[in-house]
Amino acid sequence: MKYEDYHQDPINKIIHTICIPIIVVSTISLVSIIQNKFKFNDRNGLISIFMALYYFYKYSFFVSFVMFIYYLLAVTISDIWLANTKYNFYKTIKVFIMAWILQFIGHYIEGSSPALLDGIASAFTEAPLYSLNNIFRILD
Repeated sequence: MKYEDYHQDPINKIIHTICIPIIVVSTISLVSIIQNKFKFNDRNGLISIFMALYYFYKYSFFVSFVMFIYYLLAVTISDIWLANTKYNFYKTIKVFIMAWILQFIGHYIEGSSPALLDGIASAFTEAPLYSLNNIFRILD
């Protein structure tokens, strides 16, 4: 089953279109906070981002390029969030958890299980692509 097959209900689609980018930004923020704590020098998880971009390159160069812009924007938002937020770790954890809870509520409304339960790796790579595709549909 494709990632989008798990998200047919309009409310669930809206929740995921909003919450997936929030989860991406908060994950990048958490990685950055943890790396700073342990003095690891992978700025905002760039190694992971480039691995994901390689995955998207299998679709096409265009998809990989669009996702590069998506992640670049996510890293920029993360940098702004971290520069302007006190108690970054706890606030970021709260945002991260609330976005996940909202997604599970969306699946409860739809009456379906999350794609995450069937394949964690594909869910994490397909989710940002899914949310971006929905954003493009809204803007079109």
